[in-house]
Amino acid sequence: MVPCLVPLICLILGGLLFSQDAALPEPGHPVASTAAAATNPFEIKPSLLDAETFWKVGPDEFLAQNAPVIFKQDSATGDEKVLRNFREFSFAGFEVIETLVSFHAGKPRLVTLNFYNRGDVGEQPAAKVRERAAELRGKITSVLGQEPRPHEERVSAVVVKKFQRWVAGETVFDLNVSVPDYIILEIKPKKGHVLDLMEQAKANALKPPPLTQVQLAQKVVRKDGEVSLPGIPMVDQGPKGYCALAVMQRIGEYYALDVDQHMMARLAGTGTGEQEGTTFEGMERAIKRICSGNSVNLVRLWDRWSDLSKNGYHRPAPEDYKSSRSEQQKLLMRVKQHIDQGTPLIWGVELAAAGETGTLGESGHLRLIIGYHEGKKEILYSDTWGPGHEQKRMSLENAATMTTMLYIVKPQRAQ
Repeated sequence: MVPCLVPLICLILGGLLFSQDAALPEPGHPVASTAAAATNPFEIKPSLLDAETFWKVGPDEFLAQNAPVIFKQDSATGDEKVLRNFREFSFAGFEVIETLVSFHAGKPRLVTLNFYNRGDVGEQPAAKVRERAAELRGKITSVLGQEPRPHEERVSAVVVKKFQRWVAGETVFDLNVSVPDYIILEIKPKKGHVLDLMEQAKANALKPPPLTQVQLAQKVVRKDGEVSLPGIPMVDQGPKGYCALAVMQRIGEYYALDVDQHMMARLAGTGTGEQEGTTFEGMERAIKRICSGNSVNLVRLWDRWSDLSKNGYHRPAPEDYKSSRSEQQKLLMRVKQHIDQGTPLIWGVELAAAGETGTLGESGHLRLIIGYHEGKKEILYSDTWGPGHEQKRMSLENAATMTTMLYIVKPQRAQ
């Protein structure tokens, strides 16, 4: 087959090209792609880096131009849209396991190339991850003809995001490395980003506060007896057991906090392999660190797991989960109180207790409660499984039956 030249990064940066020797199969979700890396890697062409073409391309045009590369819409919330590709591309000779293109108000604002993370690839020796990151850094430096400058952005009072930055033409490259957790390259337009170190420090100090309680209440939508929060960003956990981490990223984005699931995995101490997943303790620790200094708090509303244990259970079998009317009412009252205030609920569940199975075959799971219909006795909820899972519903009885934990993140005080 004659290779087809797809102007993916030619559009993205006016200078990155991708080609493939054969058409790729339609991607499934959430099974990871096993397709071979592209025969010809992405290649940066420095002479074209001043081009602004991509930063003016809308998501529909991008999809039409890159159909052979098989991007799919991952989420769309208000002015935000994210396109995702799980294909194993390569960038300057380095395999890329996931590509995200984020749009705001119809224009690209961020391209994320994920070279490694523990959730998708599995645990790797720290020395190997460090070596790989150094090789990538050297390659980008060589191609751009400049050394990167160290930068940092304060995510919270106790969490600082450190990275290496190159600026070429109208494009910014930020290499984020956390050994042994992830290697991620963020590509963004220069316009609208703080590039000077002193200005960056000022921006960190003057970061706008998260949404206030008044602003949150304005997000509530009421229609035909249904009360919901439709504007919560979708984050797709991908083919890994990152439900808790993707939920935490969704909550973070809802409150305008700069977090992602890979950062949260590091903060939560998420395991891989036989120990895959995030504990409630790890999740609480990670969220509290992100909340610190950001005028929001994590509040545990209901630890039903402890209630079940007090009744003599040790990890009850699914058929042993039963919900009383008082438990159903307890869940509904908490959901009503916080949804009415514009606050989504972080919902720990045992899927099998209500006859469900997760897309990864899991039973213990974390999702979001985003609304309710009191008259129909229904709970509205959302999973971190991408398109089609933004808003779903189930009976209050089933929802209470499968509940293990319930949390919220809320502003520290009314403003």
